[in-house]
Amino acid sequence: MIGANKTQIDFKEIEKVTYYEYMSRTPAHYKIEYNGKKLRFICGGNESEKISSILKINGIETNFYHQKEDVGYR
Repeated sequence: MIGANKTQIDFKEIEKVTYYEYMSRTPAHYKIEYNGKKLRFICGGNESEKISSILKINGIETNFYHQKEDVGYR
């Protein structure tokens, strides 16, 4: 279950995962694309690392949006 609405997604449904780092007007968040739909949810640094780790274990790579340097999760 993911996000405030507790959306349930099977790992096999996930097409793409993008992590957006904190920007001046936008908090750090994930965007998950699955079955032609998109889900965005805000998460902190520790949560972000846990989510990325779970995705990686299940064979899903997290892409970083507009990453200029390796700053990690915030």
